Amino acid sequence: MIIPDTDNPPLQLDFTDPALLYRLRTSGKRQGIGKAVGLDKARFSLQVLDCTAGLGRDALVLAHLGCEVTMLERSQPVHDMLAAAMERAAVHPELQQTLKRMTLFRCSAQDWFASMGQDSRRQPDVIYLDPMFPARQKSAKVKKDMAMLQKLLGPDEDISEVLEMALLHAKYRVVVKRPPGKWALPGPEPAFTVSGKASHFSVYTNKSLSSMPL
Repeated sequence: MIIPDTDNPPLQLDFTDPALLYRLRTSGKRQGIGKAVGLDKARFSLQVLDCTAGLGRDALVLAHLGCEVTMLERSQPVHDMLAAAMERAAVHPELQQTLKRMTLFRCSAQDWFASMGQDSRRQPDVIYLDPMFPARQKSAKVKKDMAMLQKLLGPDEDISEVLEMALLHAKYRVVVKRPPGKWALPGPEPAFTVSGKASHFSVYTNKSLSSMPL
């Protein structure tokens, strides 16, 4: 699925892109997103609910690191693009097992949480949020694909509501990915932050991962 844009070349998502495959090969459980979701402390495979799937790259990394990832995307064009990319990548020998750990739904986070109700069997270990913050003006650091996604979707103005609901439904922790700078979310302070060059992860804890049953 290609999303047309009159000002930029078409955007096509390719999970077999060499740069993305390199990211998978060099990502570790004690680095960046792996540490943020708790893979350095988890005793078994984590069930992760990615409420803002977007281009799916973070979900791909988490699945590559052994997580079972449920992905939610409420935009029909972005969902279709992501589904097509997953279908194409499923035959790639380096990605076959990873893609088996990824499941995509076209659904908003609010609707998903409403459907969960109090069913503890559907409670994810970790809920991951990568909200679309307002576009940074005159910044060369925003990649073309992300700039096009920002233009298509706009900022996630309901992220505070989603965070509040996520904190009620995550078994162990909620992770919010933030760009560099002073972007802040209203609500409780995170328990800790995992910082990197390209992004930061605010981590909210409901229960220690050390309490996971053996």
